[in-house]
Amino acid sequence: MSRGSMCMRTDSETSVAELKAKRKPLADEFEGNPQRLHLAIKIKEIDDQIAEHHKVIRQERQPRPGGKAPSRPGM
Repeated sequence: MSRGSMCMRTDSETSVAELKAKRKPLADEFEGNPQRLHLAIKIKEIDDQIAEHHKVIRQERQPRPGGKAPSRPGM
């Protein structure tokens, strides 16, 4: 696996963690104040971004045709 793809995966995983950290306080606040619909919209936007990052991570971990599957630490 090239260093570039390893960094990209790490960046995607880091981004997911950062987005989840941003999402949590918004979700907590929305849970206590469900009338604040702008929070729901922000949460939805973050959820969409998380889904996109997960898609990238899955694609990076899929074996490439004619090639070996990328190795993952601990496996």
